[in-house]
Amino acid sequence: MIMRRQCTFLLAFVASIAIAAGNGQPAAVAPSSDYHEFRLAASDSGFDPNTVTVKKGEKVRLIITATDCEHEFRLEAFDILQALKKGDPEIIEFTADKAGTFTFKSSIYCGKGHAKMAGKLIVGEP
Repeated sequence: MIMRRQCTFLLAFVASIAIAAGNGQPAAVAPSSDYHEFRLAASDSGFDPNTVTVKKGEKVRLIITATDCEHEFRLEAFDILQALKKGDPEIIEFTADKAGTFTFKSSIYCGKGHAKMAGKLIVGEP
């Protein structure tokens, strides 16, 4: 009984250290060879990076974190609209099934830098 409590305490302690080491962020998303993965930051100065380039037919995984306030990720060409809460990474997965250059943006006004809240998805032929 005492050993079980010690193990439970130890596991809770290790978990709290892991969360603190990650600045309170959830555990990293495991990479997948099935997806072309990109990590983006959203802030009132724009998306970083603001250009994502893939090939037609690729599965795409975007992991986007709003760093300063609530934003949104809108990619109309692929019917994607995702709210981005400050500090919470959001995972967006889709297949880039059409070639071209497509604009993504945030429609939530965030201050004077809001006009910079746009980027490009470039989908090239395979």
